Amino acid sequence: MRTRLGVVIAVSFVVIGCTANGQPSSSPAAGSTASSLPVLAEPASIPPSTSAPASTEPSEAAALAWQRIAQDTGGDVVGFAGGYVALDSQGNGSNVFYSADGRTWTSVALPFRASKDPHGIPLEANAMGIAADGPEVIVVGGYEHVPCTPQAAGETGAGPACPSSPISWLSSDGTHWQTSFPWRGPGAPKGFSQGNAFSTVWAVPTGGWDAAAEDVAGEAGVAGGIFHSTDGLTWAALPSSPPTTLKEAPNPTELWDVGLADQSGRRLVAGYWYPTGDSSVVGLFTTVDGQKWTAVDTFQGANATVESGVTPDPNRSPLWMLAGADAMSLPTVWTSPDLNVWTAHHLPTALSGAQGSLSAIAETRLGYVALGSLSDGTDGSAYHSSWLSSDGIAWVQLATPGTSGDDGPDVLADGPAGVIGFAQYNGSDVPPGVWLLK
Repeated sequence: MRTRLGVVIAVSFVVIGCTANGQPSSSPAAGSTASSLPVLAEPASIPPSTSAPASTEPSEAAALAWQRIAQDTGGDVVGFAGGYVALDSQGNGSNVFYSADGRTWTSVALPFRASKDPHGIPLEANAMGIAADGPEVIVVGGYEHVPCTPQAAGETGAGPACPSSPISWLSSDGTHWQTSFPWRGPGAPKGFSQGNAFSTVWAVPTGGWDAAAEDVAGEAGVAGGIFHSTDGLTWAALPSSPPTTLKEAPNPTELWDVGLADQSGRRLVAGYWYPTGDSSVVGLFTTVDGQKWTAVDTFQGANATVESGVTPDPNRSPLWMLAGADAMSLPTVWTSPDLNVWTAHHLPTALSGAQGSLSAIAETRLGYVALGSLSDGTDGSAYHSSWLSSDGIAWVQLATPGTSGDDGPDVLADGPAGVIGFAQYNGSDVPPGVWLLK
């Protein structure tokens, strides 16, 4: 799952936390060497985009609909054996929300004692990513500490006043949490005096968790190293990290937006580069053991977006899946059996010409569920939409309660009470809410 929250102290970044489960692919990922980087040109060998065929189970999909069950506000949400945990999307950085049934939510303070430095500057912690592996939930982010440097009134561009370090919290019930604090992390790399924080976290089915760090310098952030923990509390850097620079882009990627791992331990991460002000490219990198990363340069990443993903499941689909939008701004799911050959599936829409992007995809008890936002072009108004698939290839669009911003969720999770989702508050008059798919 994922959220977009403020990074520790002053800078805003994209955050993703993913739950991974799946079966290893029988073929290794093909691509260039670890020093290679994604290219803007689309290789001719890549299969063309396809419109997703109708679902093989249309009657089941037709019977499903989102029902609002609560008015609570939350960010990225995960389901686990004990219920559901969501990040606090209202700026309470070291709080989460817990629910056993998806209907009644309780704010829970993650263990961290906020304080002030000798200059009176607040020292706080911020949760930025979340993931679950079934029995446990992990939350990651960063915390501020001394020495702080007060900034002059009106000073801009200096970045956070206090340095930050990564932090993680772990729970098996959603209400009682352990923390990695006071671990200081890897320290600030050269040129990044503001330190770092964990921005993205995902479960590794072979054991433990991975988390991606972001290094902070001034008001800018750059993707840092990738760390592994067997217990969610003690972390060590993987032997290597994916390259963060792209020769076509003047700036490195800010963070690793998506992280996944399958049942063999193979990792896949995704980041964004911006060659020009009008273009972007999604870059994918994979590794078998963290020793060497390979660029997945067969992925059509030019001017695309990738927001979420799931790993192969031998009981349902042997495919890796990524969800977002292609260069034509069409809601798209990409599938691959081996991280080498990718097929783009344009999801069906009831209104001809509707454009948009997928915000989340998850494997659930109902099948694969994708969420997104669409616009049919008549007045530019966006509305939510959802899709269901049994295999990640054939998708059917679910009915929505309306055609406004108040018609479904942005993020979702499967848990003991079913598939629930949060409609995230975005500062508009549209009220937030909790939805149940049934």
